[in-house]
Amino acid sequence: SKTIFVWKPSRLTIHMGFLTSHVVTTDVLVSEFICPICVNLVEYPVQTFCSHLFCRKCWDEWLAVQDQQSQRCPKCNSSMQGGSSFFASLKDCNPLAWRILQRVQVKCPLEQACKWVGDYGEVGSHLTNSDTHHSTTTESPSDSAEALKEQANAKFQARSFQDAVRLYSKAIALAPGVPTYYSNRAAAWLALGAPDEAAADCARAL
Repeated sequence: SKTIFVWKPSRLTIHMGFLTSHVVTTDVLVSEFICPICVNLVEYPVQTFCSHLFCRKCWDEWLAVQDQQSQRCPKCNSSMQGGSSFFASLKDCNPLAWRILQRVQVKCPLEQACKWVGDYGEVGSHLTNSDTHHSTTTESPSDSAEALKEQANAKFQARSFQDAVRLYSKAIALAPGVPTYYSNRAAAWLALGAPDEAAADCARAL
């Protein structure tokens, strides 16, 4: 019998890519870097053998809710019988496209507090190193803290644990009463082999 492909987005916990509202570049090429699942600029992108791009987190969550015997591309419905060989990191399989993506001009995700505009590839470094985001004078510190947490989560997923710790710390400076920030930072501390710091953050999260 023929397999019927059904997309059930309600089963996904969508990981948002880099919000398109923060993208400055208006070139038509930018549309090629929009994740079909979260409909934002791709983060840590993967490219499928059918040449579609997805955020790595969106892709992983998509695969997690699909029947392994009938997995298909959510963009074009192509069969993914190759499993893990059906996709690869964009940086590895298409370096030119990766370099173009890194040069897309974007605004700081914390634009209420920061007027920085620069290359997409420099966002992580900007958020990690800039002192601007320690300020508590923004219109919405909680929104800024959430944006920092999302960037920290992305760093954690990419195994950049030291950067994740720095970004979680900035989120905590803006919103010290949110337990999740401490528990997330604790996980990053553990990944760095710092159990004492992790235990201290776990205690703060309680």
